Amino acid sequence: MVQRMRTPETTNDESTPKEEPQVLTSGGAEPEDVMKQIHEKHLAYVYENLAVEGAYLIAVRKIDKYLEGSPMAGLGQCIVDNARRTGIDPYLCPAQATAESSNGRQCLYPYQAWGMYGVRPSSWEDGVRRYFDNIIRHWGPVQSIYQMPGYCVPDHPYMENVDRIVRAIKMIEINGR
Repeated sequence: MVQRMRTPETTNDESTPKEEPQVLTSGGAEPEDVMKQIHEKHLAYVYENLAVEGAYLIAVRKIDKYLEGSPMAGLGQCIVDNARRTGIDPYLCPAQATAESSNGRQCLYPYQAWGMYGVRPSSWEDGVRRYFDNIIRHWGPVQSIYQMPGYCVPDHPYMENVDRIVRAIKMIEINGR
């Protein structure tokens, strides 16, 4: 990495030292080598982010395909955006909606497909946001229903069912893949 070092010089009155920037390379490497290292790290960062972005785009499409024909149809992007915001697995949201309300077909309250008592969302998007906020508040950025102790008894058929649904959504093929 290129570093700046200040070296003392004198000003016109020769009594006050003046600092002038001097370019040094880290570890004695040539500037071209340093730039190559920076470029390689940048490319690795770009490729890593493209992989993450690709995974999220795939999740949107799989979730949308899974929710087709339900009251929650078209919420894939909203679900993935909230998953990214909270760090929660995006596939948990539609899986729990399936287990709790058949994807919004049998809700306790309108737009509330997740069985959260007392929560009355104003829209499906608001319901999705509240679902993720509830999970993050109580259990943190979980990646599995099994990381939610107290939600129900461990190894309860409900948890096994949600886990099975998550795996099924992840296996959905899009564009022949």
